[in-house]
Amino acid sequence: MDSINVKKMGLAVGLTFALLHLGCVSVMLFTSHETTVAFFNSLLHGQSFPVNR
Repeated sequence: MDSINVKKMGLAVGLTFALLHLGCVSVMLFTSHETTVAFFNSLLHGQSFPVNR
């Protein structure tokens, strides 16, 4: 069994989180505030976070 290539692993993790970040930013840009809160609340399994206005 070969060892993990640190550079490839770092690139893969970095690109994965960059794509997740871009997805979150696009959801926040193209939806209303209430829809964004509802969407991320459903992703976090219904945990209640207060909405500051």
